[in-house]
Amino acid sequence: MPTTTLFPPRTAKSPARLLTLYVVLHPFIDILTFLGVQAKMYVTVGNAVRTAFLALAVLYVLTCGSFPGRRPLLVYLGAVTAYLMGFIALHLWAGGLLCGAQNLMESIKVFYFPYMAAFLFALYKKERFVVPDWAMAATGAGYCVVILVAWLTGTSYISYNAGYGYCGWFFSANDVSAMILLTAPLLLYLCLMRVGSEKRVWALVLACFLSLSLVFSAAFIGTKLLYLGVMLYLLCALVWLLVRFSRRREKPLLRCVAMVVALCVVLLGLYPVSPLNDYIQDIYVPMSGDDQEAFEESQKIKGFIEVDRAKAFKEYEEAAQGTWLGDKMEASPLLRRVDWLLSRRLTMVAPVLEEYGRAGLPEKLLGMGYVYRKRAHELDISHMIEMEGPSMLLRHGIVGFVLYYLPFVALSLYLIFKFLRHFLRSLGDLRYCSLFYSVLMAFATSMVVGHVLAPPCTSLMAALLYEKLLLRSQEEEPDIFTAAEKRAGRWPHG
Repeated sequence: MPTTTLFPPRTAKSPARLLTLYVVLHPFIDILTFLGVQAKMYVTVGNAVRTAFLALAVLYVLTCGSFPGRRPLLVYLGAVTAYLMGFIALHLWAGGLLCGAQNLMESIKVFYFPYMAAFLFALYKKERFVVPDWAMAATGAGYCVVILVAWLTGTSYISYNAGYGYCGWFFSANDVSAMILLTAPLLLYLCLMRVGSEKRVWALVLACFLSLSLVFSAAFIGTKLLYLGVMLYLLCALVWLLVRFSRRREKPLLRCVAMVVALCVVLLGLYPVSPLNDYIQDIYVPMSGDDQEAFEESQKIKGFIEVDRAKAFKEYEEAAQGTWLGDKMEASPLLRRVDWLLSRRLTMVAPVLEEYGRAGLPEKLLGMGYVYRKRAHELDISHMIEMEGPSMLLRHGIVGFVLYYLPFVALSLYLIFKFLRHFLRSLGDLRYCSLFYSVLMAFATSMVVGHVLAPPCTSLMAALLYEKLLLRSQEEEPDIFTAAEKRAGRWPHG
């Protein structure tokens, strides 16, 4: 099993070092991407860097030489590539060059995950290298610190154009929220480990500052998912630490418990003054439809309909009218409530699902794609489908769903089973629990909310977390710290 190292070892080859650097630089890449979008650049830094890294990753897999599992890996990549070629050929034939090009661009972003997962597999098998925990934690910390600094300096970009939330110098609040959610458990785990064992004042101050910046971001970025995800992790960490303390009366654990309790108090205290609270009271609750007067008042908020896509639900509702799913929601109060809880995601699916039902066999197998063609489609299928399971089935058909999403679901269920198999013993292992929580959030978020596998930045983090948890779950004797940490004496053990 690989151990977590502070830096890639000196013997590590350039792919390992390049991957670690690439992971750590993600916040800076996204800042440059945001500036490019503001400048209306056709090709942003994020697009260029991530496409280049994807090409290098595929080249490494093809040229690195033999390693255990190389043949089935290449067979899988060959099947995925063959599918993508068929998918693009179908839409070139059906919609012309522009349609094929637009579908190709979207497919490169969506299929970033399986190619990067293959690269991580090859890199581990060939060099026994796994990106260290600190690199992923540093990525999450980078996003959080930027959001805090941007808010303090009054230069933050607004999460929603109606004026709610602060996402720093980043373009997409949903993508940034997903990035922070996936990396937050490792960031808090390492901060707790510092607080429990560190005696240097500057290190303790840094751990506290990064933890507080994470809590601030969870409250002020304005997304429900991140706030609830961080709060739930803190509550789970409190349980895990108390379980550990009941088994081994290690005094440093009390400092960790105190820190977790303090962070919970701060997070709860920030909520009443946070943009998230304003958004829920002004817009989200009125959207339930229970109070028509409140709903009409919410529509008068500047930017609510005209500018902000996330709140232009009237357009989605009109597209869903007369569809099978739209009629089901109209007849079922329960479905309407679920749709509201999911921020109208079922409404967004309805027109694409309707067109998929009418489609011929080629589109059912290979997918509807992302481009609306007036001659072929009665309804506009270009509406975003954020739930990634339905999106994969409708956009990429049965073949794409089987090649991409079913392996993701199968691996997720396997890792959940492995954790639950030794549930009581696993509860005493804070790192194992943190990795499991991240993977569980990635799986659940992908199915219900989205923004995990589709954006290249979050899909890489998801692939790294799945790799880490898979390797960790195969260890026979879980403990609260890895063997490397024990050898380094980073915690007093009884």
